[in-house]
Amino acid sequence: MSRARTTTALLLAALAAASAPATASQIIGFNYINFDEISPPTASGHLIINDLPEPGGGYLITGITGQHNGDPITGLLPVGELPFYNDNLFFFTEPYLHSFGFAFTVAGPGGEERYNVFNALSPPNCGGQNEYAEVGASGACSDAVRILFSVPEPPAAAILAAALLGLAAVGQNRRPRLMDAAAQRR
Repeated sequence: MSRARTTTALLLAALAAASAPATASQIIGFNYINFDEISPPTASGHLIINDLPEPGGGYLITGITGQHNGDPITGLLPVGELPFYNDNLFFFTEPYLHSFGFAFTVAGPGGEERYNVFNALSPPNCGGQNEYAEVGASGACSDAVRILFSVPEPPAAAILAAALLGLAAVGQNRRPRLMDAAAQRR
């Protein structure tokens, strides 16, 4: 391999390594509110999601941070936690959650509180017309939750690495033709 090709390959490998995530996860922002209630539930924060999909589809949510009604979210409940049977799966296309959704704990004024956010159009729905709902451990369902997920864009370094790889490939294809043309002139 020529020195130029070796240098190009090392440069591309370094860029690819720099653009790779430090851990095998992604961070998805979320924010929701119920406008139809006198004292609506509100929540915002971040979901930590595996990079690799689960065998049945979807990406496992492995962590959560944020606030619920001004109180800190303290953790994600394990998959299948009673009474929610949550699956903790996130999908990058609508609907973003299954009917079991994700469940989390909050350090509320009266102690630990548990909540589940899920796709309300799939059974068991809360009897409403909206796509997502929240239910507390008491079983009280808050219909009409409007939730927004912020799905990240591809990292800029990865785009730059792909562009450099393309330029290197174009340069390699042109180089033999230029050398052939110079040899013919002699």
